[in-house]
Amino acid sequence: MNDFIPLTISRTEKDKPRKSGFELEFAGLNPYECALIVQKIYGGEIQKHNRFAFTCKGKFGKFDCVYDAKSLIEKKYQSFFKEFGIDLNLIDPDAIIDTIVEKGASLFVPCEITTPPLEFNDFNTLNDLVTYLKNAGAKGTTQNIHYAFGLHINLETPDLEAKTLLSYLQSYILLEPYIKEISTIDLTRRITAFIDPFPPAYIKQILTSSYNPTSTKKLMRDYFTLNPTRNRALDMTPIFGTIDENYTKANIQEPELLKPRPAFHYRLPNCSIGEKGWNIANEWNNFMLVEKLANDDNMRQNLLTAYERIQDEYFFGKKSKHLEAIKSWAKELT
Repeated sequence: MNDFIPLTISRTEKDKPRKSGFELEFAGLNPYECALIVQKIYGGEIQKHNRFAFTCKGKFGKFDCVYDAKSLIEKKYQSFFKEFGIDLNLIDPDAIIDTIVEKGASLFVPCEITTPPLEFNDFNTLNDLVTYLKNAGAKGTTQNIHYAFGLHINLETPDLEAKTLLSYLQSYILLEPYIKEISTIDLTRRITAFIDPFPPAYIKQILTSSYNPTSTKKLMRDYFTLNPTRNRALDMTPIFGTIDENYTKANIQEPELLKPRPAFHYRLPNCSIGEKGWNIANEWNNFMLVEKLANDDNMRQNLLTAYERIQDEYFFGKKSKHLEAIKSWAKELT
């Protein structure tokens, strides 16, 4: 299936199209090679920041093509050598040190393409991007045991109201076991910290049908009490950073990585470029289950009630019973 399912709510509260950015992680290509591919598809000019980071500003906006390691991009490894008395000013780091770091990075650090926010009608260009990358030798998640590569979807939220954000959080947490099953998340990615599950205490709190935070500040406070990190499959820190950047930075373990934007940071899927049958549309469509449930108040309340009943009535097999209920709901959509 290559067709992207449309959004249930297609416009923001400001009556503008809801957009989504995408981040693709993979091996086999360097950032400059990726920038050339982006230029072929989207046009624009390539700008070099350093050998680890390029941008290409095309007709839809700026595409970033980088090695996804902040320490590489900012060349923080230079301080390591200084600790050992090696003065990099006396040698050519671009010719020697960068080459060594780059060769090591290619084994464990993905190359990443980050798209600008795209309108729904432009999503099909992503199929061309994946095809070009595959033909150029890009290697995805399943092609090496070391590859914990992800596809990130940064979908703009309809608004920043507590009720709206809660509906998406509840919907995702209700659906996560099912989405993990149909997404066949790679084992290497499961055991990394990048997509850690929400802790049981937070799941219990947010899936209580009576839970009703009256403000975004209350929702944020409850979230950060048990999730002081961006390492969740549905990372809410970009949205919370948009609402209150200082408060968000003060309550997460990775404040330097915060990128405020009014968008859900969905980090669960593999980026399996090169694997037969894999495409971005399927991963998007899985997340559209969350979109659908978040905007169906009656069904979401029914599933919350069913979840609470299962927690109360069953000692064993709670997860499988809950999964059955979710599958039954999802089957009605197809």
